[in-house]
Amino acid sequence: MGKVLAIIPTFGLMMTLIYGLALTLNDQNGGESWLVYSIVGLGVYAFFVLAMGTLVKAANGEQHVYGRDEQLYFGYFVVILALVVLVSIYFMAHN
Repeated sequence: MGKVLAIIPTFGLMMTLIYGLALTLNDQNGGESWLVYSIVGLGVYAFFVLAMGTLVKAANGEQHVYGRDEQLYFGYFVVILALVVLVSIYFMAHN
């Protein structure tokens, strides 16, 4: 249940990303701000969740053997973090 609650904010940030993209494509003011804040929020949140998740496992003395649920959980945040880095590089190169 705790892992599901940790994933829910990413959907909210993705919705703000889509909203910012829609505003930007329609040439309305403030679209870039929504877009940037959601990308930064996704990156910071994914990094924070990955760091805290691995620190908790290390503090509990658990081995580095991950079950199927943990692989999906950490894999989800790794993919989000990788996409945020790629999108950020794209925006830096094209502005």
